[in-house]
Amino acid sequence: MLERLGLVLYWAGCILALPFAVIAVIALVNAPSADKFFYASLAGVCALVIWLVGRGCKFIFAGR
Repeated sequence: MLERLGLVLYWAGCILALPFAVIAVIALVNAPSADKFFYASLAGVCALVIWLVGRGCKFIFAGR
């Protein structure tokens, strides 16, 4: 039961991190030059943290 929960939380983290990664790429391309790095790195860090939380849940609950 906990193994399934870990896998579901991992996939939810992947799905939630994807829009932030897309926003990071869009910000890198379309943002004004002064704020380009800030917005892209902010969205990229958010995507990374969300993915890592999902990965941690997979490791803790599923043991993978």
